[in-house]
Amino acid sequence: FIGSNVGVGNINNEGNIYIGYKSGYNVNSNGNIIFGNQSISTGQIADNNIIIGNESAKNVSNKYNFTNNIIMGANAGMASNLSINSIVV
Repeated sequence: FIGSNVGVGNINNEGNIYIGYKSGYNVNSNGNIIFGNQSISTGQIADNNIIIGNESAKNVSNKYNFTNNIIMGANAGMASNLSINSIVV
C-alpha cells in the first residue's frame, strides 16, 4: 500500500496492491490491483480486479458481483455496480 488513507478497510486479505490517495479505501477482498487517486474509494468490490485511473470505479458498491474486471481511465466505471469478467476503458 502506498499513499495516504490507502486500503483502510483491508482487513485479513491477501494479494492486493493499492497505490494513490484513498485508493481501495473501503475494499475488503483479495487479489486486486488498484492504482490512482481515489480509485474505488467509496465502495466495495469482490476479488481479482485491476482498476487504474483517477477516481475509476469510485462509487462501485457490490461486494459480490464486481469481480474479474479491468477498469482503466479517469472516472471509468465510476458507478458500475454489476460487472463480472468485463473490460472498461
